[in-house]
Amino acid sequence: MNSTAKGDRLEEQVFKDLKSLIDNDEFLFKKEFCRIYRKKRYYSKARDDNIEFDISIEVFMPNMEEYSFLFLTECKNYNHAVPVNDVEEFIIKVAQVAGHNVKGVFATASAFQTGAKKVAEHYKLGHIRYFSDTSFKWELPRTPSGTLVTSLAPHEIAQAITSEAYESRTFDYFMWSARGHTNSMLQFFKDLIAGQGIPIERLQHLMNLRSTNRVPFLSKAEIEGMASTYLAEAGYTSGKVALNHLRRRLPALTHVRIHRQISRPDNPRYEDFLARADFQYGVIDVYKQAHQDIRQERFTVAHEFSHFLLGHGNYMHREMCEEQDFLLNSPIGPISDIARMEFQANHLASCTLMPGENFYYRFLNLARQHRLYRGNKAILYLDKQSCNIQLFKIVTSTLSRDFEVTRRMAAIRLEGMGLLKDDRHHPSLAFTDLLGEFRKY
Repeated sequence: MNSTAKGDRLEEQVFKDLKSLIDNDEFLFKKEFCRIYRKKRYYSKARDDNIEFDISIEVFMPNMEEYSFLFLTECKNYNHAVPVNDVEEFIIKVAQVAGHNVKGVFATASAFQTGAKKVAEHYKLGHIRYFSDTSFKWELPRTPSGTLVTSLAPHEIAQAITSEAYESRTFDYFMWSARGHTNSMLQFFKDLIAGQGIPIERLQHLMNLRSTNRVPFLSKAEIEGMASTYLAEAGYTSGKVALNHLRRRLPALTHVRIHRQISRPDNPRYEDFLARADFQYGVIDVYKQAHQDIRQERFTVAHEFSHFLLGHGNYMHREMCEEQDFLLNSPIGPISDIARMEFQANHLASCTLMPGENFYYRFLNLARQHRLYRGNKAILYLDKQSCNIQLFKIVTSTLSRDFEVTRRMAAIRLEGMGLLKDDRHHPSLAFTDLLGEFRKY
């Protein structure tokens, strides 16, 4: 495919994403004030002729016939990095269009040469690198950069824009404006109009303003209560939780189909993935593992069940699940909505497979058996002493067997319930950061 055809495909994609944001009132400005075009021509006094631009967005003040803001976008897609000359030519084209609030945006699926990026930054030209979502870990209903407000670290965004080897797993747009780097379309266009002589407060009635989180907050106690309710509805009383009972008896899961021992796509990017959940079609594909572990598989399925139960299909279409996701013990992360969903799914899966009351009483039995009491409190104490390491192995192995979960998940559940104290002289590290060491015990 030649560069013109590739550029046309990129133009179609960028136009589709921007139009979708406008139509769904997720663009910076409300849809009634916006008009979006492809291949529209604008007058150049220098040429005494019109100049055609790939994509343009016109923003109008109420009851005004002339646009107040004009965003002009050029789309290029090469087999090589974007050269300085292309950026300079586009800057000249934009400068020839009359109007104070005309902003240029250079969009490409290729990396920018370092010099090209420097020139773009010098002239305050907004620039974007686009990534296809074919290898994304999470697939959201619309462009992730339009749906999510949070961003990766600025240095990582800068690397994504200039490195041909960079691969994105989450965001489709990596952007720069005069105020810095972002993955958020909302922030990008907001920054583009900053410093144009119109106080942002005067424009707020034209704008779509939303909070940084769309996924509702749930406390650990609320999630624990949800797990108890679901287990009661499924008829659970004691012992190992039967996931098939949950699927048959909970309305949110009755349509879900599970396919096991599925071969992964022949792509190195997929080698760490355990499963893929499709929330549109109600399918969970559990990938074939070199060393099959039914305990890990149970938590994987419970994790995906939890996404369905929590209604996360309203915020993403598909998700790829890997073991490191299970270690997220806080709803805080570089991408807040996604971190919140993963934390909620983890905690609900943990509370479901290791029901609080039964898990606690089983631990008390083990505490009495192995004399784990410190005063009146039963607690598993872990330090570098071999006797305590041995007790840790015995307790987590027993809980792992009784509830058919991995020792790692049993340890996380103990720690979350305040039943495990780790004192191995790592005060600055979170408990879950140390779990990798448990494999050798």
